[in-house]
Amino acid sequence: MAAEDNKTLRTRCSSCEADISTHVDPDINQRTTWPLVGEAGGSRQVFPVCTKCYNAGWRPEGYIEYAIA
Repeated sequence: MAAEDNKTLRTRCSSCEADISTHVDPDINQRTTWPLVGEAGGSRQVFPVCTKCYNAGWRPEGYIEYAIA
């Protein structure tokens, strides 16, 4: 079973709370989950974001980079 099909490997979008896969497709044209790195509480954290929020320009507080390209 592929990770994106596994119903136990899910998370929530950091912006809209939509249920999204923890799988991050290496092809950015197929990607539905965007791992963004930001700083919260003085430490770096990864914020999973859905494509809709990512395309709308949502970025976490203290946005630094993608967790992976």
